Amino acid sequence: MGYGFARFDFPFKKFWFACVILVILIPPQTISSSLHLHFKFFDILGLFKLIKGDTINLRGSVIPYYLLSAGCMGLKNGLYIYMIRQFFRNIPSDMEEAAYVDGCGTLKTFFLIMLPEAKPIITSCFLFSFVWQWTDGFYSRMFLGNTTLVSLSLSRIVDSLGAYIQRLTGVKTTISIAYSNCILATGTLMIILPLIILYLFAQRQFVESISSTGIKM
Repeated sequence: MGYGFARFDFPFKKFWFACVILVILIPPQTISSSLHLHFKFFDILGLFKLIKGDTINLRGSVIPYYLLSAGCMGLKNGLYIYMIRQFFRNIPSDMEEAAYVDGCGTLKTFFLIMLPEAKPIITSCFLFSFVWQWTDGFYSRMFLGNTTLVSLSLSRIVDSLGAYIQRLTGVKTTISIAYSNCILATGTLMIILPLIILYLFAQRQFVESISSTGIKM
C-alpha cells in the first residue's frame, strides 16, 4: 500500500492517505468497544448467521490479528504505510522507467527492482512491529482473553517467587527489596533479550532506512 501511495495516481488518493494519517493519530482505545463487539459477534454480510444460525466468536484466537493486519488496521499499521511511502518517494523514478523500457510490467518491476531496494525499510517495519507486538497488552487482553503473557506477568514475579518458596518450605517468606529489584531487573532483561539480539543483527539496515525516510527519531 505504501508503494501504491508513492508511485501511482488513483481516484481519491489524498482522501485515502488522509485516512492512513487518521489511523496513526487516533488511539486504538477509541475503537476498542467496536473491535470487541465486532470480533465477538463476527459475521460477513450476514452469511454466517444465515448458514449457521448464529455469529462466530473469534476472541480467544489469533484470527483477529490476521484480519486487522490484512485490512491495514493492525497495531501501528498506519505508521508502517507512511514509512514505506516516504522510502519509495525518495527512490528515483528513472529505475522504474528503465525497467518499463526493458519490457517489465508493473508487478515485475515491483518484485524484481523496487522490492529488493526496500530491504532496509522492510527490516525497520519488521523491527517496529515485533517490538510493539512483543510487549503489547491492549490487543492481547482484547483478543486472547485470559491468556497468560510473560510481559504482563513480570510485575508479579516477586509475589510468585514468594508463593513458590512458601509452597516448598511451608513458611511464609518476605523477600527483601534489594533482592526483589534484582529479580525484576533479571526478568526485564530476559524479556528484552530477543529484541536486543534482533537489533544487533539488523541495526545497519534499520539506521539506513530511518535516514532514507527522513523520519526523526
